[in-house]
Amino acid sequence: AQASNLVVTNDGLSGEKARNPLTLTRFANSVANGRPDVVLIMHGYNDLEDGSVISDTVSAVDALMAEARNRRVGRVFVINLAPPRPGGVNSRPTSTITAFNDRLQRAAAGEGAVYVDIYSAMLSSVSTYIGADGLHPNEAGYRKIAETVMAAIQANLEVR
Repeated sequence: AQASNLVVTNDGLSGEKARNPLTLTRFANSVANGRPDVVLIMHGYNDLEDGSVISDTVSAVDALMAEARNRRVGRVFVINLAPPRPGGVNSRPTSTITAFNDRLQRAAAGEGAVYVDIYSAMLSSVSTYIGADGLHPNEAGYRKIAETVMAAIQANLEVR
């Protein structure tokens, strides 16, 4: 067996909005400095306080994907938004999330990115995966996200 020299860097910031111009700058610097072979992008929920910003938010995430492509990242994975848990104080309307995810899927295809569908993976058991606030995953939810992303990575990258 060959030892792996895999390095994982988490440059995510809690509460960051994709539409904030500093997000693209921070992302570009991170990619330039780290020179990763693979990038996972999971952005958008913090921007969607209402449905009026869906297009702008998808455009902002699309700019992150384009930045990764322009900096010659080998593979970009973009992760859609998890389903909301109805009744939570931070829940977003399901229609807003599905509209965002639909547009994000088209943007990912346009950028040649791998679209990772955690929404579908979590939909059958939302209350099992999303906390009472309606927005944030609980421990089981984070595990389901990790499993879904890992399956996409294994399906799209050569594993030795």
